[in-house]
Amino acid sequence: MEQQRGEPLASHIHEVLRVGEREASPRDPVIVESWRRCLLEHQLDPRTRQEANILPQSELREHQERLESFLHTARYGAETLYRQVAGLGYVLLLTDEQGITVDFLGDPTLGKQL
Repeated sequence: MEQQRGEPLASHIHEVLRVGEREASPRDPVIVESWRRCLLEHQLDPRTRQEANILPQSELREHQERLESFLHTARYGAETLYRQVAGLGYVLLLTDEQGITVDFLGDPTLGKQL
C-alpha cells in the first residue's frame, strides 16, 4: 500500500504529542526536551499552523545586534550541522530567547516560503 503524503507528518505530530505527555521516545534527549519546551512552556500546538510574525528589518537588526557575539560563535557549528542535512529540504534557524529567528541557513529560495 502506498503511503499517503500526510502520513509522515501525522506520525511526527503524534510522536511530539506523546513526548509532551512524558512517554518514552527513542529520540535524542536534547530533541525530546526541545519538543517538551515547545509544547509546555511556549504552548505551541503541532496540530495547528500559525502565520509567521515578520518583524520590520530595523527590529530584526536590533535582535541580531544584541546577539552578535553569539551569532559569530554559533555560525561555524550551524554551518557544520547544515552541511549534514543540505539537500534534504531542511532549513536551520537560530532563534533568540523570544523565538525570533536571528539567522537562517538553507536554500535561499526556501526563505521566501517560510
